[in-house]
Amino acid sequence: MKDVVIRYWKEGDDEGIFELFDRTDRWVSNEAYHKKFDDRGLTPRGIVLAEMDGLIIAHLMGTRKEIMCEGEAKIFGGIGQVMVDKNYRGRGIGKAILQRIIQYHKDGNCRGILLWTQDSRIPAYPMYEKSGFRIAARRAIYNFQPGKTESSLSVEPYAKAFEDHAERVRQEWMRACFPVGIRSMKPADANWLVAHRNGQSVGYIHIGERDNIPFLSHAVGRLDEAYEICSAVFSFLAELGHKKAVWQTCVDSVWEAELHRRGFREGHIASDVRMCLPIGSPIDTNGKRPEFDGCSTW
Repeated sequence: MKDVVIRYWKEGDDEGIFELFDRTDRWVSNEAYHKKFDDRGLTPRGIVLAEMDGLIIAHLMGTRKEIMCEGEAKIFGGIGQVMVDKNYRGRGIGKAILQRIIQYHKDGNCRGILLWTQDSRIPAYPMYEKSGFRIAARRAIYNFQPGKTESSLSVEPYAKAFEDHAERVRQEWMRACFPVGIRSMKPADANWLVAHRNGQSVGYIHIGERDNIPFLSHAVGRLDEAYEICSAVFSFLAELGHKKAVWQTCVDSVWEAELHRRGFREGHIASDVRMCLPIGSPIDTNGKRPEFDGCSTW
């Protein structure tokens, strides 16, 4: 660590950061990075850099967001965009910038810190474990065959008419799952499918496409309607002529339970994990179901 300076972002750093990105595994475009402070949870002190002889050799970004936790909205720190120049790895630089951002979030009175990683990612995952992070949720991906099933619900693309009902469902979901961001998982366009009963939304799910196959994610719904929501979505996709689809959820979620209930047990349990470091006492999730959305950085 001799001659390595650990510091916060300052005006004029972006070009040097782009050069670092080019020397590592780039995860974000220059254009997107230029807009980083559009996220109100990110400040210049939320970006930690390591510099040596005028060269930026490591980068870490820490955001802050509100998460529903222990019955109320609390601030959580996030960690992302962790990059260390391969020529300087193994010198403790990653640990140094991690500890700096952990202290930043502690000083900000955060209830905890969240991050995305893969449990197969070396040396990052062991470093996070040694720093006290533990898995809060693990991603699961299920391939399934849509079929026409009986349901009391209808499904159609999201429209403004569903806004108020969908928001009430989202509020319920935040109180039942962890960690879910207060301002996250809001349906915004026709890429979201709404399951409703006579115009009253009881759930919604984002639909994308991968390899010409529907890809479902970010499902939100009233827990007592989960079975009906799944049935309605399956029928909707079948009516569109889809013979295959993918559902991304997480281990032990309500959606995984419903897929199991229908006999879909060939899920791919990914190495992607959401990790959490409490600040202060252990976090009491009070039996909440795991959910991925929360305090990630793009």
